Amino acid sequence: MYSLLRYLAGAVGLLLLIPSNSIASTQDNSTGLIFEKTKGWQLPYKPIDVVQSVDGQFIFVLTENNRVLIYEPNG
Repeated sequence: MYSLLRYLAGAVGLLLLIPSNSIASTQDNSTGLIFEKTKGWQLPYKPIDVVQSVDGQFIFVLTENNRVLIYEPNG
């Protein structure tokens, strides 16, 4: 339990320290890259920031009411 709390505290710290960019379905003609939205989630609150754990096992979503939602990559 203590290690899970340390893990969550570290993840919340990352949410506050690392800026992130949202990727939407768009085409940028200057780089020739195409991004597609392949999956979406219905979130109960408006997201402010999203970060994935280093090992890729969890996705943390910081919401506008200061809640941290934790998801597995498959939803």
